[in-house]
Amino acid sequence: MALLALILILPFLASCENHIDLRPDSQGAHLCLNAYIDADSLQHQLLVTLTGAHQPTKVSGAHVMVSINGTPETEAVENNYHQGYYEFSARFSPGDLVRIEVLTADGAHMAFAEEYVPRPAELEDVAPRLIEGYTSYEAYNEYGAYLQQVDAYQLRLRINDASETPDYYQLHTNWHIHHYFAQQYPWRGEEWEVNEQDYRQEGRFDGNQDPIFMEGHTITSGGDFDFPSLGHIENKQGVFSDRLFNGKEATVTIYETVPNVFLKKSEPQDEHHSDESEGGIYQTRVKEHYSGTLTVTLETISASEYYYLKALNTRDSDVYDDTSDLTGPIKTPTNVHGGSGMVGFHTSRSVTLPLYRPEE
Repeated sequence: MALLALILILPFLASCENHIDLRPDSQGAHLCLNAYIDADSLQHQLLVTLTGAHQPTKVSGAHVMVSINGTPETEAVENNYHQGYYEFSARFSPGDLVRIEVLTADGAHMAFAEEYVPRPAELEDVAPRLIEGYTSYEAYNEYGAYLQQVDAYQLRLRINDASETPDYYQLHTNWHIHHYFAQQYPWRGEEWEVNEQDYRQEGRFDGNQDPIFMEGHTITSGGDFDFPSLGHIENKQGVFSDRLFNGKEATVTIYETVPNVFLKKSEPQDEHHSDESEGGIYQTRVKEHYSGTLTVTLETISASEYYYLKALNTRDSDVYDDTSDLTGPIKTPTNVHGGSGMVGFHTSRSVTLPLYRPEE
């Protein structure tokens, strides 16, 4: 089956992930609705496209109504600069039933999505422990995955799942890094010229050995030269359910790779430079270090989004074959009635760890 996956990142939604799929469809044109809605925020965005046999096209001028618990609350407005993106403000509470209904300007196409806003689980504690030389599967080359020795933080996440109804989760990690760089020119005196910069970096963690995170299908190594177990599907989307600890407290263990910048030395270094214009050699001193915090976020997501992301785990795995009777082709789950796509809702809890403090 010919497969064309167009991954779109919703541009003005900071929490949006790279898991929005748009594909051609041989069944004819229909509406495709995609959104990744943070119920803890007030500002939201929906992408509306018309999917047909050739390529998806963004839909302009549509009527988009948002209802909460059966009552129309607000109408989304199309962004003036980005066709097909509809924005609205709304306050959601856990347990709300939200319906988003879309009707094209010509009345030819109508679709809607309806979801309950999930209740957040409590992320009670994150106990970090630095492990030097952790064996990670997160390295790849042209021959596939291989084992790599890295410095990593073991993070033991204590999750309190107070609800006895089935719940679904997605785990994220993000670094906030501060870069300090200073230079001293002895002929100018003792003063340091300082430059500082802050930036964010998406985390990279390995949860392959945790039974809850992998829902019983762990991936382990039997030796230093083993590859990840063949036939297993890695949890690249970071999703799992509470079926092993429903209504109770549980501990999930993951290993977060330490960014390379924290492995650099921070003491002053002398650098020698040649200055041809003055015909001599001069010396400067350089002092550079990085400090940072790691934020661990546990999102409670809707069941529809959970099964959607599980399908992406399978499709993006080494065992998936689009032409195989066993693994493919995969029909991507949707919660859109009268069309396709995914309108997901999530609530979240986060813990920030000051793992690398600024140096004095």
